[in-house]
Amino acid sequence: MASIENNLQLGAGIYTYPDIAHVLGIPYHRVQRWISQYWEGDLGKRFERQYTWNVDGTKAVSFHTMIELFIFHQLNMAGVKPRDILLAHKELSGLYDTAFPFATKDVLQGLRCDGKQVLMKRKDGTVLSLNGSRQFNMAFVLEFMHKLAFTDDLVSQYWPMGKGRSIVCDPKHQFGHAVVAGTNILPQVLANMRRGGDSVNLIAFSYSLDPKQVKDAITFIDRFKKQAA
Repeated sequence: MASIENNLQLGAGIYTYPDIAHVLGIPYHRVQRWISQYWEGDLGKRFERQYTWNVDGTKAVSFHTMIELFIFHQLNMAGVKPRDILLAHKELSGLYDTAFPFATKDVLQGLRCDGKQVLMKRKDGTVLSLNGSRQFNMAFVLEFMHKLAFTDDLVSQYWPMGKGRSIVCDPKHQFGHAVVAGTNILPQVLANMRRGGDSVNLIAFSYSLDPKQVKDAITFIDRFKKQAA
């Protein structure tokens, strides 16, 4: 873990509570309460470090602590509860090996909030849910969304092989089972005919389909069998 300002040092900044309230535009009572409860309390105990000093009869903190307080305030104003902000701080502290994650460039560039929790978008496209759960990959979510169709903001169709192929799952057709798009034909029916010796062109002619639709249906069934094996 990278070292932090455990002692008052030149170059680390010295910001009294009135200074912070003025510079950041945060109410004094909130500055006082949060630093006392979280930096002198939770964070101080976690890192076994001193975050505040007495200066001219009042308490003061370093520059990095002041920056973190501002981020803490912004997240709280966005709707995130203090305990969830602290949990995010803990996750990021370990991830970036620093006691000041909210003052770290990569964190500040990727920090997100959905109004309830803190999220972290990383350079590789992954998004961390900073609540102790495992990360989820936004790239995977986007890939999945490309296979969906929406009606009135609700999912109405799922294209298991992608929209460039002919197989779709639509609740309005065959109770949602996969069918050849635009029809009620089950892929298994076409695959069975192909296994029985019929050519792709003959199957396509028999059902008024394009040969590509038949091939997609067969590929879908073959892929399903491989996944089930």
